[in-house]
Parts: sequence; structure tokens; C-alpha cells
Amino acid sequence: MEKAGILHSKHDRLLLFKRKSEVIFVYIFLVIFFIAAMLLSDRFMTERNLRNLIISNIGLLFVAYGQLFIVLLGGVDLSVGSVISLTNVICVTMITENPSTWFLAFIASLAAGAGVGLVNGLLVVRGRLQPIIATLATQIFCRGGALYHAGPGGNSPL
Repeated sequence: MEKAGILHSKHDRLLLFKRKSEVIFVYIFLVIFFIAAMLLSDRFMTERNLRNLIISNIGLLFVAYGQLFIVLLGGVDLSVGSVISLTNVICVTMITENPSTWFLAFIASLAAGAGVGLVNGLLVVRGRLQPIIATLATQIFCRGGALYHAGPGGNSPL
């Protein structure tokens, strides 16, 4: 009977070391990047610059955090960019039509994103499609939905 978390063979130990070495390489690269940035600019590590970096990249950080779990589980999601476009178009058009409904626009965007995620999950789990095929299909669907909703160049046909 095997116990969870115990490395039984030399292959298991080598695989674990390989994974750790890849992670260590990423951390070493980040440290080198930060040291180079600090040496090249006297404003890099200021509070104002760090705040600006966080504010301008917070959306990307949320997306990357969500993608982290998909990649760690061995999947792939190609529809992320198109889902972001679709939810942004939904939110912006609702707020443009009636600015006082910003909370409803937020909820509608959140529901649209969750709905696409549910469809992706059902296609992969219940439909037994490969994740790359399922998310490619939803990517095309969401891109078309965003284009239809916003219109070419952002001129809404609605």
C-alpha cells in the first residue's frame, strides 16, 4: 500500500528535482530582472511606480491567476482574451446606455464570463472534447458575440 507524498523511486525524485529546478530558474530570472531594473532606473522601486505597475496590471494579474490553475491541471484555455472582450463590451454598452446601472452591468459581465466558463467546463467534462478544441470554439463564439454587440469599430448595431 502506497502512502501519499512519499517518493518511492529514483524517477520520482528526479522528476521532483526537475520541477523544482524550473521554478528556481523562474525566481532567479525575476531577481535578475529586478536588480537590473533597479540599477538602470532610480525610480523603479519607488512607491509611486510600484503602485502604478499594480494598478495598470491588476486585470492581467487576475487573468494570470485564473490561468495558473488551468495550466497546473494540465489544461489549456484559448478563450480568455475573447471572453474578456465580450464581458467588457457588455459592461461598457450597459453603462453607456444608463450610467446608474453600473452594478447591474458588473453583474451581467460577471454572469457572461461565468456562463462561458460553464460551457467550457461542460464541453470538456461532459462532451469529452479536448480542452484546446472546446476553448477554441468558445473563443470564436465570444469573439463573434463581442463583434456583433459592439459592431465594427465599436459602433453598436443595437
